[in-house]
Amino acid sequence: MCLENNFNDVIVSRMKEELSYYKDHCYYNKKIKKIVYNSLQEAMTAYNEIQMHLMEQERLDEIRVEQHNLGEEYDLEWVTRFSTTFRKYWKQTHRFIFP
Repeated sequence: MCLENNFNDVIVSRMKEELSYYKDHCYYNKKIKKIVYNSLQEAMTAYNEIQMHLMEQERLDEIRVEQHNLGEEYDLEWVTRFSTTFRKYWKQTHRFIFP
């Protein structure tokens, strides 16, 4: 698949997990070195689901450290802190549809 040659270990792990989970909706294009979705709707669904999953993982990690529920304001804080980083990751590793 050649992911290992193009991305760091964390990104490779994320991409492999995504390709496994969404295997009927996307594939890795070796030529452009990106995950490609079959349709814009499938890509947007995956984008939102993956972002929500990462948000929930981060929330659980914070709860373990802080030992209390963080509340709904944490979601807004996460978006403020990480949404730009997530968008950059997505642009680096994805293309919504291949023409």
